[in-house]
Amino acid sequence: MNRLLIVLVLVVIGVAGLGYYLGWFRVDKTNADGQTHITLTVDQKKIQADEKRALEKVRDVGQSAKN
Repeated sequence: MNRLLIVLVLVVIGVAGLGYYLGWFRVDKTNADGQTHITLTVDQKKIQADEKRALEKVRDVGQSAKN
């Protein structure tokens, strides 16, 4: 059970890191009036575009393997 939890945490960290690297997520921090505001922005259009490109690549690889 502990191993499963560790693997799940590593997968979440991996997806978050990959998403940040690819520009799917952005974290902004602003300081105003002695308060710190942290904003997480998710670019859903970029995620969908990258997903579409990945599916096309998989189809192309599958097609070339089939031939």
